[in-house]
Amino acid sequence: MQLMDEAFLRQRRNVFVTSAILLVLCLGGVEIKELSLAGMKFEAFRKPEVFLLGIWVAFGYFVYRYLVYFLEVSPRQLSNTFVRELERAVNPRIEVLVHREYQEPNKSGLFSYAFLLRHGRIYKGQALLPMDSDSSKKELRNFDMPIPIFKTLLWEIWGVIRFALLTPALSEHLLPFAIALATVVYCGFIATWSGSFHALAA
Repeated sequence: MQLMDEAFLRQRRNVFVTSAILLVLCLGGVEIKELSLAGMKFEAFRKPEVFLLGIWVAFGYFVYRYLVYFLEVSPRQLSNTFVRELERAVNPRIEVLVHREYQEPNKSGLFSYAFLLRHGRIYKGQALLPMDSDSSKKELRNFDMPIPIFKTLLWEIWGVIRFALLTPALSEHLLPFAIALATVVYCGFIATWSGSFHALAA
């Protein structure tokens, strides 16, 4: 997977930080009575909900910014990583199946899962086969070999597991959305605290 650029990482980090702030305030039951900003101390907040609303606005803005960068960068990287892991898992299986049917397949054949799907699960290869005119001699000939899904399904599942658990793809790109969603659901709707949407709208 390509390394993420600094701008993408910054938006991702902002989502994590604002989510963490909201979760700490919510779970800790923090009551905001004073605030220090740029060396100035503000005491006796009459409307602390304004500060909490500001955090929610910042949170929403950072999630939006991350979404913009995500749509620009992530689909291609996630797709490339997904295909790579499926190829790593399924390609050896395809090679084994071909060798079972043909004793002398072309060693430079493309044992590729993506290639297989592109041709409707029909493996197109070459092998040394008896000549039509003289069966004692062999020639390199093309062949089409159907490979139904049940013969590769377990390896495809393993490829998906590899993608989900053995690469950083999901955690790097989708985890910020999962944490942001959990923050909105719990801090915004479920928890009873001064920063919930119900309390702010009251």
